[in-house]
Amino acid sequence: MFPYHHIRVIGFVIKLKRREHKEEKTVLTSLRTYHYPSEFVRDTRKRMRLPRALQETTGQIRVCLPYVKGVSEAVVRVLRPLGVLTSFRQHRTLRQCISHLNDVTPAAERWGIVYKVQCNECSTTYIVETGRRQKEHARDSRHPSKNVPGKTELADDCISRDHTFDLDNVTTLAQEDSWGKRKFAKSWFIRSNKGGRNQHKGPLSDIYRPLFR
Repeated sequence: MFPYHHIRVIGFVIKLKRREHKEEKTVLTSLRTYHYPSEFVRDTRKRMRLPRALQETTGQIRVCLPYVKGVSEAVVRVLRPLGVLTSFRQHRTLRQCISHLNDVTPAAERWGIVYKVQCNECSTTYIVETGRRQKEHARDSRHPSKNVPGKTELADDCISRDHTFDLDNVTTLAQEDSWGKRKFAKSWFIRSNKGGRNQHKGPLSDIYRPLFR
């Protein structure tokens, strides 16, 4: 014989489901009344239909990142399945764009930069970082010593392939005084640089590989 308390449990579940359905209908009607975007309404409906345990854990992690075109979209795709909500802020403010109180420092005179250099003999490029001035670092790479191997990866490549690089027309990618941040910036640009010859990929983890597809 079917126990009486089972019937009570079933009745409770039915009442709970009806109440949840009514609550969902009320919320969605309110959102439509106040002209919320249809995509937001659909996402809300999906979220409300998740099991309660998932509702309590999903979306609690929120991150706010600088917006970088082509990169931020990939970040959203990677983090969405993990339940991480991503918002973006401006990478540069209007003040930074229009305010130049001091003369712009020439690229060759800048300290602590990450830059890209093009090979003169082929289409390959190198991503390079230095804490010194760019022109001092370029001077050492322009005249590599065969007696001091391993000084820089670029210098070793010049010797092994007998190629030269256009060190007078480099592209500055980033400027960072911090050694650690500069290494990460270099690693980022190496992994996103198609046709690059850098063998050492730097400290950036392979977990970020989907961002460069």
